[in-house]
Amino acid sequence: MKQWTGAEYKDMVKVWLAALASLLEGHPDHFKFIKSVTDFILFTSYHSHTDTTLKYLQDALSGISSNIHLFLPYRKSHSMRMIPKIQSLLHYIECIREMGSADNSDTKISEATHKNLIKDGYRFSNNVHYIPQMLRWETRLFHIKSRVSILLHIVKLDPLSPKADICRKLLVGDSLASNKLSPGLIPHINGVMSKRNTIATLTFPEGISISEFSDALTSYFSTFQADTSASLDLRTSGSLALWILRQKIYRANGVTVTIQQHNNPDTVVVHKARWVEKWRGQGNRFDNISIQRDRAPQNNCWVRQQGYCPAKLLYAICFCDRINSGEANVNGSVIWRTVHHDLLFVEDLEYLLSAMPNRTHGMIMCRDAPQRVRRIVDDSSVLTAVQLVPSGEDNQYLLNQYPSLESYNMIY
Repeated sequence: MKQWTGAEYKDMVKVWLAALASLLEGHPDHFKFIKSVTDFILFTSYHSHTDTTLKYLQDALSGISSNIHLFLPYRKSHSMRMIPKIQSLLHYIECIREMGSADNSDTKISEATHKNLIKDGYRFSNNVHYIPQMLRWETRLFHIKSRVSILLHIVKLDPLSPKADICRKLLVGDSLASNKLSPGLIPHINGVMSKRNTIATLTFPEGISISEFSDALTSYFSTFQADTSASLDLRTSGSLALWILRQKIYRANGVTVTIQQHNNPDTVVVHKARWVEKWRGQGNRFDNISIQRDRAPQNNCWVRQQGYCPAKLLYAICFCDRINSGEANVNGSVIWRTVHHDLLFVEDLEYLLSAMPNRTHGMIMCRDAPQRVRRIVDDSSVLTAVQLVPSGEDNQYLLNQYPSLESYNMIY
């Protein structure tokens, strides 16, 4: 690398613990140093602090100080005196107490305008007489941002007015607008096909049979037998495999989860998980998600107390249930109401070692369940997308909680 950027450092922080876990298995003190550095970076990203979080910050700093000597032999000077960034860590806690949190103290602030208005503008040009092209591009960009700001202002003034509904439709597809309008948006499936197919004609990735899928749907739809808000067909026939195989559904590619950013409810973080039947010519690829299960308050493990369960996403569908509203239009025809059920076909994973974090690297071990459990869940039960890294043992994985501050706080 000729030049490092803050974004590249952050990308490395997301994955280096998981990537090095199996390689440094015989060097726990080296790994503790890397984990202490990672914890220190994430704790300094907090928007507010208490005495407890500052104590965690001090613990991470102590881990850095006690193990950094292991890496000094690889430096020409064999000393820390020429590492100003390491020296600056010693003053973070004192500065936070005096001047507040350090969540915005990075080099990206001074680079933001240069990146957006110069670098991006140049990339969008054809590199010939690029200055007029960059100016036109920036002008259009500011016009679009002004339009979005006006529409957001109208929605904020009177959210229930007809004018606000029109503004929301104009804002569809704009990530900035959707983030500000719906910070608490529930999960939703994405990549939905425009064509409906009967379940009996669906093609499934390798290792998944239609019988497994139909059995899981049968078990899921049987829970609607006493649900008066479901259609009569679903209540009476939802547990019949032959009825299910005749139903038409929309296929989808995955699920998107939008959660509030840690300590900053005005912004959100988007997590995506998908299943791919053919991934780069190497067969299937299934992303992993965390699902909300029954809580276990009596358990001594945090993730079990909260009911967080890792699962592999195998398939995603949208089932449309047509319900008789009991009303008729002017022609006497029955008015039907459509209810969409966004469903995910998942395979449960199970925790190892009582789901306790490893003392060296802080990650949780999980594995494919010996007795495979595949089931249908509603997309609203999805919490986040999670990253599983092979641990070196067959069918065993490390649950990496470092890809984002939200995952770190939820799992760790």
